[in-house]
Amino acid sequence: MIPSTKIMITIIVSLFLFLSLTNGRLLSETRSEQKEQLEYHNIKDKSFLLEYPTNGPVIAILLASREQDIKDVCVALRSLVFLGGDNPGYPAPVLIFNEGDIIDEQKTSITGCTNRPIAYPLVNFTSFPDGFDGQVESKMFRVGGRKEWGYYHMVRFWITGIWQHPALEPYETIMRMDTDSCFKQTNPTLPHFKYNDLVYYSQYVGLEDGKEYTIGLLEFAENFLKKVGRYPASPMLWDFIKLSWKMHNSLPVYMTNFELSRKSFMLHPDVMMWHEALTEHEPYGIFKYRWGDAVERFLTSVMFASNDRVMMSEPFGYGHKLTCPDLEEMEQIIASQKK
Repeated sequence: MIPSTKIMITIIVSLFLFLSLTNGRLLSETRSEQKEQLEYHNIKDKSFLLEYPTNGPVIAILLASREQDIKDVCVALRSLVFLGGDNPGYPAPVLIFNEGDIIDEQKTSITGCTNRPIAYPLVNFTSFPDGFDGQVESKMFRVGGRKEWGYYHMVRFWITGIWQHPALEPYETIMRMDTDSCFKQTNPTLPHFKYNDLVYYSQYVGLEDGKEYTIGLLEFAENFLKKVGRYPASPMLWDFIKLSWKMHNSLPVYMTNFELSRKSFMLHPDVMMWHEALTEHEPYGIFKYRWGDAVERFLTSVMFASNDRVMMSEPFGYGHKLTCPDLEEMEQIIASQKK
């Protein structure tokens, strides 16, 4: 006997609900397992994330195993005492992303540089996008002491990899710093946004010096917008981008050694599609042409966020590279600020 249409619909709906609940439970369990696998230090209870404010801030740093980077990151971590917007009871944790080449002794030393919860999530910088041959001849950009493709993998990580990394799952506001970044005065709002409707914050610092690393990028962005049927969210700044290219053959950039990003903005389907177009698909512009994250971030903010949702001013109290002190000097600065 063939069941009636009503009975069939009931069966299908019940099956759909069962599968949805099962998939949701499995996804929840997978995320819980990923949280548990990431070991946090400077905590009293392994379940501390359950007590942390939902969708709170986190500080993200990408650390290479170079000796100088290990020294610098300690200064960066000590300087986080100047984040005046922190919740005193729940300071923003620190995620030190690394390739698994930071030895235990180094982790112990780094962990001792801060009282914040700190973890060391892993990244894979050995694989390439499907269809891209890492052996092909390309415009290589080598940095002393780093691996041949290290710079490119770093850019790919900050554009696409970080937003889907399971370590970010509990957080919404992501404050990025370099290992050679620091704060020397109290910033009253960080690691939070100054205004609730902001989605991105980094200082505008002019045009990309390496003009050869911007060739083809604006045309690629224009074609992408046409493909997805969008107009730039900030028309005035989009005109500024086009004028920059017309007058200087270069494009505007942010100071991405510091940036504050809202994860939900970066995970918007159109933004994700744009990021993946840059790193994961032909023409593999990040790998082949060394399109960088500083120029990408400026394009992204203008393409997908209105100008009132982006902050471009200098972060108060922030320093980078030569403007940062060594560890002894940082301790003196911290001590003087407490007086």
